[in-house]
Amino acid sequence: SSGLVVVSPEYNGSMSGALKLFIDLLPYPESFENRPICYVGIASGQFGALRPVEHLQQVFGYRNAHNFPRRVFVPAVHEVVDKEKGVLDEKLANRLREQALGFIDFCKALG
Repeated sequence: SSGLVVVSPEYNGSMSGALKLFIDLLPYPESFENRPICYVGIASGQFGALRPVEHLQQVFGYRNAHNFPRRVFVPAVHEVVDKEKGVLDEKLANRLREQALGFIDFCKALG
């Protein structure tokens, strides 16, 4: 099954309005029906966008998607990711790699 990776910043304690509008404008239910979804939250603060990822899991769950349980949260994103060099923190790079490999297996298992 084709999976979708959602990377979301935190905006006023949730996902951005633009992302929510994009999701809402896609056809229902076929856009996300039985689609595997993986989440990465990014934020400048210390919680790494936990709240928007949890909100997104609820929204995509309502749209009958399959939420991949291994989420990655990136606090202080401006300190650990560089637009030229990529991910600077080795532990974060490993978490993202493990998440990606697990998500590939998750998608294959769903067929």
